[in-house]
Amino acid sequence: MNNERISYKVIANVGTLAKYPTGWSKEVNIVSWNEGPAKLDIRDWSPEHDKMSRGITLNADEVQRLLDSVQSRDAIAMLRDIARPPRTNGYER
Repeated sequence: MNNERISYKVIANVGTLAKYPTGWSKEVNIVSWNEGPAKLDIRDWSPEHDKMSRGITLNADEVQRLLDSVQSRDAIAMLRDIARPPRTNGYER
C-alpha cells in the first residue's frame, strides 16, 4: 500500500450538487491535486473539507467533451425517461 500523502488545494467552488443529512455534500470544484494542474473535480466532501470520497477529475478538454456528449444525446431527457415508473397493464407485472 502506498503511504505517500496526497495534497490538494480547492481553488474554487463551482457548485453544490447535493447535501446529505450527515453534513457531507457532493460538490463540483476546481482542485489542484499534488500541486498539479487544476482540474474540475466532482466528489463528496465532509463539512470541513478534510475528508473526501472517491471522485472524478477532468481536465478542460474532458469537461468540454462531457458537456458536448450530454447535450448532443440529450442525456437529461434520457435520464428522466428511464426514471419514470413503467406503465402497467393487465399483462405486465
